[in-house]
Amino acid sequence: MKIRSGVLGLWQRLTDPADWTRRQMAGEAVLSAFLALTAAGLWLSEHGTGPAAWPEAAGIGLAVAVVSLLRRAMPATALVAAGVLSGLGDGGLLLIAVSWSAGRRIEAMPRTAAAFGGSYLCLTLLSTIGAPDWSNVLLDVTGSALTFLVFSLLPGLVNRYRTQRRLLLKALRDHNAQLLRERGWVAEQARIRERQRIAHDMHDSLGHQLVLIAVHAGALEVDPTLGEAAHTAVGVVRRASAAAMAELRSVVGMLALPTGSGAEPSPNGSAGVGGIGELVALAATTGTPVRMEESGTPRPMSTASSHAAYRIVQEGLTNAYKHAPGAAIAVRLCYEPDALVVEVGNGPVPSADRAGLAGTGGGQGLTGLQERIRLAGGMLHTGPTGDGGFRLAGVLPYQPVAAGGSATVVPAPQDFPGESDPEEGFTPTVKNRRAKGCLAGCGIALAVLLVIGVAGFFGVSKLVSQVGSNLVSRSTYDSVQPGQSETAVRQELPSGKSLLITALDGKLPADPPGQTCLDLMAEGTPEKPLLGKVQTVYRFCFQSGRLVGKREIDVAN
Repeated sequence: MKIRSGVLGLWQRLTDPADWTRRQMAGEAVLSAFLALTAAGLWLSEHGTGPAAWPEAAGIGLAVAVVSLLRRAMPATALVAAGVLSGLGDGGLLLIAVSWSAGRRIEAMPRTAAAFGGSYLCLTLLSTIGAPDWSNVLLDVTGSALTFLVFSLLPGLVNRYRTQRRLLLKALRDHNAQLLRERGWVAEQARIRERQRIAHDMHDSLGHQLVLIAVHAGALEVDPTLGEAAHTAVGVVRRASAAAMAELRSVVGMLALPTGSGAEPSPNGSAGVGGIGELVALAATTGTPVRMEESGTPRPMSTASSHAAYRIVQEGLTNAYKHAPGAAIAVRLCYEPDALVVEVGNGPVPSADRAGLAGTGGGQGLTGLQERIRLAGGMLHTGPTGDGGFRLAGVLPYQPVAAGGSATVVPAPQDFPGESDPEEGFTPTVKNRRAKGCLAGCGIALAVLLVIGVAGFFGVSKLVSQVGSNLVSRSTYDSVQPGQSETAVRQELPSGKSLLITALDGKLPADPPGQTCLDLMAEGTPEKPLLGKVQTVYRFCFQSGRLVGKREIDVAN
């Protein structure tokens, strides 16, 4: 078991330093085995299946497997090694796989250019050194360039473009999310500043006026010249001003809290369900007939719901004072199993007081109260009663409920530009640098493709010209006779060795002892086309500066 774990650990270090699943490791093993077997099979097909060829094929397969395993951990080294194996003629598929990985994993452009350039040089030098005829070096270089373009450069550029495009899109998404977070943060700061400004204005203006009212009411309360009824009324004014000061401090404190902080406001103890009784008792001291009824078992409530219940009673009493003076007021608290029902109702206005009614009030009290109850998760009902009175009722949950109209803030691990992203491990500056590398990579890729395209065009042109000029016609073959001098014969024949003849090396018979032979491709005929199944080769053999023989050889493809 320990040996198996050690082998798995070594395998991970060879393939990739990142954590791999067993399925990924199995896929890497299958790919390496396939490339190794393919390379070994190609070697055996070219060099035969004799006893000496099997160890060489095994060595080629092992080298291909090792390079395939190293293509993730050491992409540049593996790319150069793949170029060497391709130059030997046994690493075409390996070059595709390694170039695909190198295009993604080599990030720096100079290092990428050096790795692909080194691989191309190795492939070109090894394929050119093994050529038997140095007159076709340009054709060999052109063939190597086209091979490298198709099997290495094209897969590497495609995967690099794919990777950089994915990184660019990811950077754009991250940048967009960062802008949204910054916009939310700026809006939150603006809300906090506005709330603090309102709190300061309320504290400076209303606080000053309420302090003056409390001071003067306190002075009148101890004035011996006033009667008992006046002292009672002044006492009510003083206590009301003190309660208003406490309410003002509570409101200022709530405004100072940042929105979305998760902290609940902490109003004074009287501004809740527990303070409704005192509020009703204070209203009764004004001579208004007020009664309070409670039913059910009191239950713990959230601060927002308790405060909203107090505001319902307070708003109902205030509206009754203004719009129905002298009418009887009833306050009811009903503790239901799931919610608290608060109701404030007043009877019809006495006929003696109807003449003094005025349409005062801006209508903002009920609107603000409805919003407060909605934020607490409750409902508000207002409307006239059948006997000509007015009823104000609210249903409030015991536990807090998320407000449906609250502002949505984009959650983020950071709110400041330039701060590191813990999930990605690099800053937006690095992201932007990687995104800019996409343009540089595309420019270099286009330049390389242009150079290779021009070289390929001239190479193909040279190939077509060379193949056409190195063909021997039947009339030329018949005009050359044995006994002519070698110099005269060579002047009539094409110079150099045709690429088509090079492809037939190993299929032509050996030169006779003591003779030097020149093999040239014959022009195609209807019976024997140039690229048909059977190709005709004209052989001219020289000895001691004379043509001693000529021969027509048919070679099957």
